Amino acid sequence: MFNRNRQPISSDQILEQEQKQFARTITRRQMLVGGAALAATYVTADRRLADIIWSDRKTKVAMLPEHKDKASEDLWLVSPGLGVQSSFGIASTLRTSLEIAAQVAYMDISDSGLSQYQLVEQLNKLCWERKVKRLKLFGHSIGTILGIEIANASNIRKVDMLLADGSPYDKHDVKDEKWAETVERVTHIYEPGYLSKLVGELINSTVRDPNEDLSIINQIRDGIRVTGSGVAPDVFSDQLTMLINANPANYAEKIAEDANTLYIYPMHPERDRVVDVLQAHRRYDARLYGSMGTLPLDTTMHASPTDFPGQYNRGIRDYLRVLKFGSRLHTRGD
Repeated sequence: MFNRNRQPISSDQILEQEQKQFARTITRRQMLVGGAALAATYVTADRRLADIIWSDRKTKVAMLPEHKDKASEDLWLVSPGLGVQSSFGIASTLRTSLEIAAQVAYMDISDSGLSQYQLVEQLNKLCWERKVKRLKLFGHSIGTILGIEIANASNIRKVDMLLADGSPYDKHDVKDEKWAETVERVTHIYEPGYLSKLVGELINSTVRDPNEDLSIINQIRDGIRVTGSGVAPDVFSDQLTMLINANPANYAEKIAEDANTLYIYPMHPERDRVVDVLQAHRRYDARLYGSMGTLPLDTTMHASPTDFPGQYNRGIRDYLRVLKFGSRLHTRGD
């Protein structure tokens, strides 16, 4: 045998070349096997950690403790947005302003995922027990879509008030619509768990929506904290699917033509990095009879009542007092 320079190759050289080729083949096989084993370990750990951390919360629609023993024909239903599994915190934060108009109920979403059927059942039961005739909705971000869909499927006859907090009308109002669609498709292919959520939260806290008041180290810490304390991965993927498949044609089914509707957003709309709030408001307004008011608040981020409780409560309180007593409305919440 000859090489390119026509020099004879010994049998020892041939054997050495064959051994090197065999070693490369073994190395590639080992890498493939090792990669497959690592992937399998990741998937198993991803789901098992999720099952350990998120396993207790059940679907529920319930009254705030302060309103549990009070009866009324009117009821607020506070509906959580994307990445929020229980609206209890939001409902508690806004209780002192919302209760001007009605008692306040919140909803929990099961760790196993979003079931609108179960939420409707729970809402029907609560309204029947309390003899509720009129429902009022506070929707946190995409919670407006969820609240409207639940109300439409419930036995309640009329929604007479809607407060939409930075809510997209549908997926086209999301500023990063392509990201939302991509994540939604991925979650249909691969069911995410704890590790997947950790990666997503770290990307969110450091790249997509960082808190600029924090250092990069604290942004990472914040992402790690939110991973364990926040929404279950199954709930997040179900909420995202609901947003992608939202059908605005049905929004006005239960919302009365004389309903009081209000859209809440940051005083400087560009500060909302998640939703094009001005576009969303125009589209809600067109669907809801052209009478949807606005409440711009001095806040710095998307749909954030628990971060700015004073601004939200003052703005909502003034709005509800205008409706009830005709007093002055401070539209800036300051």
